[in-house]
Amino acid sequence: MCLGVAACSKPEEVGRQPPATEVSKGRLPATAVPFTGLFDAIELQTYWLGPDDDPDTLLIRLPHQDYDAEIIARPKTGISAEQAMLQGNLALLIGSGFVATQNGLQPVGLLQSEGRTLSAVQSHGYTRILGLSEKGPGVIHRQNYETNIFHSALQAGPGIIEKGLLDISERDLQRPAYFRSFVGLCEKEWLLGISLKPAHLRTLGEQLMTFIAAQEMACDEVVNLAGDRQAVLMVRDPEDNLIYHGDPHTYKVSLIGFQMRP
Repeated sequence: MCLGVAACSKPEEVGRQPPATEVSKGRLPATAVPFTGLFDAIELQTYWLGPDDDPDTLLIRLPHQDYDAEIIARPKTGISAEQAMLQGNLALLIGSGFVATQNGLQPVGLLQSEGRTLSAVQSHGYTRILGLSEKGPGVIHRQNYETNIFHSALQAGPGIIEKGLLDISERDLQRPAYFRSFVGLCEKEWLLGISLKPAHLRTLGEQLMTFIAAQEMACDEVVNLAGDRQAVLMVRDPEDNLIYHGDPHTYKVSLIGFQMRP
C-alpha cells in the first residue's frame, strides 16, 4: 500500500533539491523490527560496514553462478522498486540506473534492453557502461561502447573503482554527501551496496578497497549508480516480504534486478 499520494505518483524533478538527510527504509508489509534485524533470516552474504551499532554501508555478495542479472528499462512510463520485484519475481534489485531528465522519466545516457537501444550514449557526464551479454556482465568506458557488445546496458558512473584502483579524487570530499547505491563487478560475483547515511564517493571508495582486500576478492570495477533520493535497494525475504532502503514507490527509468537460478 502506498504511503500517500506523493509516494504513489511518478515524480518530475522541479529544480535542484538539497541532499536528503533521511530516506525510507523498512519492510513491506510494515514491521517494528529494526532495519538491520530484517536481514537475520535472509540467506545472503551480507556485510555491515562501519560502527556495529550504527553501520554506514550495507554490502551484499551474489555469486555469478547462483544469480542471473537483468536491466529493467522503463523509459517514459517508469517502474517502482516494489512493482519490479513483484512483476519480475526478483530476489533483489538495486538502482536507480541514472537520474531522469528534469521534465519526465527520460534516460540520461545509454539505455539498451534486449538488443534495442532506447536511449543513445551521452558523450559527457556518466563515464561507465554497465552491460550484460551472453558471456556475462561487463563494464567498459563509454568511449569503447559499440552496440553489439551487450544485449542490455546502461550508462552510469563515475567508476568508484576502475581496473582495481580507487578512481575518486580527494576533491570529492569538498562536494555534498549523498546516499549512494553502487554495483561492483568481481571475478566470481556481484557486489551490491547502498550507503545507509549520506556519503562521499571518496570515503566510500576507501571503505570498499579495504573490504575487498580483507575478503581477498577480485573486483576490478565498482560503478556508482544514481544517488540521493534515487538510491534504492530491495531484497525479498524467505516469507516474500520486501525489505527496502530508499523509496520503494517512486518511479525509476532503470533498475538492475537479480533472480536466483533454479
